[in-house]
Amino acid sequence: MKAEELRQQGRVAAALAAARGPIGALPAELLVVRARALWDMEHTEAAAEQAFEAVRRDPTLPAARAMRGLAQLDAGDLGAAWDEAEYAQKRAPEEPLTYLLLSELHGEHGQFEEAAALLSEGVRRRPFDADLRLHRAGWLSQIERGEESLRDVEVVLTRFPEHVLALSVRAALLGASDRADRALDSAGEAVRLAPKCAGALMALGLVHFWRAEDDVARRVLGRAVRTAPASPRIATVRALPELRSDPRAALALLPDGKLCCRPSVHADIRYLQAVCHHCLDAPEESRRLLDSALEYQPWHLESLDLRCWLLLLADEEEGALRDAQAVLARHPDELRARSVRGAVQVRHERWNAALEDSSVALATDPQDVLSLWVHGTACAMTGDTERARAALSRLTAVDTTGELTRRLAALVATARPEADRTDWSKRTWEVLHRVGTVVSLAGVLAGVGGSVGGGSSA
Repeated sequence: MKAEELRQQGRVAAALAAARGPIGALPAELLVVRARALWDMEHTEAAAEQAFEAVRRDPTLPAARAMRGLAQLDAGDLGAAWDEAEYAQKRAPEEPLTYLLLSELHGEHGQFEEAAALLSEGVRRRPFDADLRLHRAGWLSQIERGEESLRDVEVVLTRFPEHVLALSVRAALLGASDRADRALDSAGEAVRLAPKCAGALMALGLVHFWRAEDDVARRVLGRAVRTAPASPRIATVRALPELRSDPRAALALLPDGKLCCRPSVHADIRYLQAVCHHCLDAPEESRRLLDSALEYQPWHLESLDLRCWLLLLADEEEGALRDAQAVLARHPDELRARSVRGAVQVRHERWNAALEDSSVALATDPQDVLSLWVHGTACAMTGDTERARAALSRLTAVDTTGELTRRLAALVATARPEADRTDWSKRTWEVLHRVGTVVSLAGVLAGVGGSVGGGSSA
């Protein structure tokens, strides 16, 4: 069987074996196959070597140029990658690698819908192309179309049951959607089929991390790093198990800022560093790192989500609201952004808006401290005393510092049912402002810590 056929079936190790030989003796087409298989396995440095040699052997081969573009993108050279994409699109617009390169570039610019649409065009032209479907699945998951992305993966696995990349992608999608047992089975099968595939090992390590099996995750991700030591993505993911228990150790494992990689990977690294400093109670350094992440990618939602929280802690309401709105525009149910926006709504006495935000947040996490406070406050100020007392009761059980509970209790104690309110809410709110009971949340929330409005941090 030809090497490209094996690679299309997801049998990456077999494809590499079928295309083996001295790099100087292989034709450009076979070098592209080797580069693709290595790239699928997350061996990006080796893939780049093969891709550049393929172009040297045949500078006019569109697939080789597109593959070199992917390598340049991985090294952070977006300008050169766009040049290769334009060449490949002009010479071979229906080449699958052309679609892949263009979609990856759109994704790096935050154009996830465009990336998915581009690959959908490719799938219409080549409905059985596994690469196009699997990469479309990745972008669909980015725009909250998880079930569609899983369907794409299942189409591939129906035809190629031993497709290592498809099994790895399925594991990641299932693990991210809290279907950990199925995710573990899929990732385990991928590693069984290709034990030296760093991408499969990374997927398995992530699944163990999501299952809170940190010791196992460390071992598996350590294997992935040893298998592909030059992969920036794997070097970044390796720090996740440490982040949960030892932020300083996680910081030591994360790559430094001199790494040559995609802007999205740079943003992920800065974000994880910011999370570490947030856990170490260093908000200023965390803010600086989040600003850096957002310089690389202004649409990096995790960074916006954490920064909106830190801005709220610093009493910078306008910035907090701006970042929260940016997150909610793409992910309307994001817990931390909802709770932050709800708190800002309370500060501006927009009670109905605060009720809506806190209700959505509490549907995600019924024990979210900030959202319970927002909800109880808004209920009290709109005369719904029964719901305000219910929120106070729930808040009492989860508020570790007790300060937000005391503030809400003071408000509920003077609350009036809606029929008896007259101008009570206006007078009460003015009194609370004067005595400083609700004016500033910063000190209270700093005591509660990052667990409030949990958000999407790693």
